[in-house]
Amino acid sequence: MDNSGMDEPAPKIISRKEAQAQGLKRYYTGKPCKHGHIAERSVSDRKCLECNRSNVSRFRENHPESIRETNKKGWSKLSPEHKREKAKRYRTNNRESYLQGMRNHYEQNKAYYKQRRHETLRNLADQYNELSAEEQQRVDAIYAEANELNARDGARSWHVDHIKPLAKGGKHHPDNLQILTAEENLSKGAKYEAEDS
Repeated sequence: MDNSGMDEPAPKIISRKEAQAQGLKRYYTGKPCKHGHIAERSVSDRKCLECNRSNVSRFRENHPESIRETNKKGWSKLSPEHKREKAKRYRTNNRESYLQGMRNHYEQNKAYYKQRRHETLRNLADQYNELSAEEQQRVDAIYAEANELNARDGARSWHVDHIKPLAKGGKHHPDNLQILTAEENLSKGAKYEAEDS
């Protein structure tokens, strides 16, 4: 029997939506994940943190040479900015294999991404319905402008982006929307630099 939970009380139960609204990185449902762990989950991808720890441990056991090589290159000592820069260089220099890896990952996890997309669209629709008529018109105008740009330059060349990402507690509100090129939006991901107040 696992007694790890006896040392510390269980985290406070909080939904993912509440955690997003508070800008938290983790949430806790008190329910087991598909592998039976009753643990906190990551707000950004809903993954069980205990599963993540197990996956990292398993990878380290199965790929010791890869870990040694990574440590030799000093990856673990790099700052987050340097890691992002190196990853960006890798994606640029190995674009085709990187994109193929992304396609393979999507194919293997299609059901998961489909479910995530449905949840996101439901969330956006709920937030849109809570806006005033004037705010809804402003949102519609932003999407109409993006559609015009895409019609001019090619489908999906331009994205409507949430300045503060939904995963960080951002709202689907006209003041939180901007139009970015697809490349800018994809490189931004869920990163958000809070402005000084």
